[in-house]
Amino acid sequence: MGITGDDIRSIRGSFGWSIDQFARVLGVHPVTLNRWELAGPKQPQIEGMAYSILVGLKQRVLKTVAGRRIPKAQVKQTGTEIEQLLVVGGVLVALAALLTFVNGDKR
Repeated sequence: MGITGDDIRSIRGSFGWSIDQFARVLGVHPVTLNRWELAGPKQPQIEGMAYSILVGLKQRVLKTVAGRRIPKAQVKQTGTEIEQLLVVGGVLVALAALLTFVNGDKR
């Protein structure tokens, strides 16, 4: 499954994050994230952990899960919680919360 610049922008918008906030959680420079988003309908070259996180978020946020989408309010709330964790606990704590969200109910 690929991910486009438009997908990345939509994911970030779903969480209500700025480029700086989302870049910090992904562990990339804001300029890099901005460049990815500017790719629009094309697939930017993304590797490693950032790619895995983005693909997981695309499946959880933009695609349907078991025939239905996650409610926008729930995504927004999760974004607010992760943003607070980013401030209080730092990048690793926020990343752990984001990965928990990506993995959903998989246990």
